[in-house]
Amino acid sequence: MSCPAFPTRVLSAAVILLATAVLVGGCSGVQRLSEYNATTKKNFIDGCSISRTVENGKVVETQLADRSDCECIYNKMKDTYKLSAEDLAAYEDEVAEAKVGEAPEPPEKLKQAISDCLGTSAGPTVPESGKS
Repeated sequence: MSCPAFPTRVLSAAVILLATAVLVGGCSGVQRLSEYNATTKKNFIDGCSISRTVENGKVVETQLADRSDCECIYNKMKDTYKLSAEDLAAYEDEVAEAKVGEAPEPPEKLKQAISDCLGTSAGPTVPESGKS
C-alpha cells in the first residue's frame, strides 16, 4: 500500500516544531523526553508555536503555528496515533543531529497527526531565517 506524497511544507513544519521543542527543552534544563505529561505537553506546544532565537544579544520570537494547531498535533500523536514517547525522543535526537537544511523523516504517526491538524488554523510555517 502506498501513501500519498507528504507535503514538503508539512515536513518542514515538523522539523521546525520538533527542533524548536528540543532547543526549548535544552535551554530550560528539561531532561530527555521519556513520557507524556503536563510538562511535555507545555514544552511541545510552546516549541511548536514559537521559535526563540538570539539575534544581536536579544531574544527574538517568531510565531511558527497557532497554539490550537500545536495542541491538536500533540493530542493526535499521543492519543489517536499512539506515538510512543521513546519514538518521539528518537526523532528529536535525529532532528538535533541533522545539519541545517536537512529534514529527517518524521515518524509516520507524527506525519498523520500533523496532516490531520493542519487547517484548524494557519498551520506551522518555516520562519524566514530558517528557510534555505
